[in-house]
Amino acid sequence: EALRKLGIELPGYYYITHYPMSIKPFYIMPSKDPKYSESFDLQKGMLELTSGGTRVHNKVQLENALESKGLNTVSFESHLKSFDYGMPPHAGFGLGIDRWLTMLCGLDDIREAVMYPRTPDRLDP
Repeated sequence: EALRKLGIELPGYYYITHYPMSIKPFYIMPSKDPKYSESFDLQKGMLELTSGGTRVHNKVQLENALESKGLNTVSFESHLKSFDYGMPPHAGFGLGIDRWLTMLCGLDDIREAVMYPRTPDRLDP
């Protein structure tokens, strides 16, 4: 509801930054205030075009983040092993072509731009 109101108020492009850590994945870096994350979303009105953020690059910090989210570090053993060789500070973002198509084609719903849309009840085509 809040995003809908914000999208009506700001119909153009804008960034939302520093989401609460409680709603971000374990690999997102906490901000200087550890309640918030080094993350962002690029929006156009109500449509999220991309999201991203700084990633945790310290193995111990990543293990602690996994545990704080209730995840088993053993399940991430191969990923964590790569941190034994050093991991530079890094960031990333996800660019969903379906989101851009929704905007460029003036569609009302992202599902109109996806051949096989996924929903909580449908994860396979």
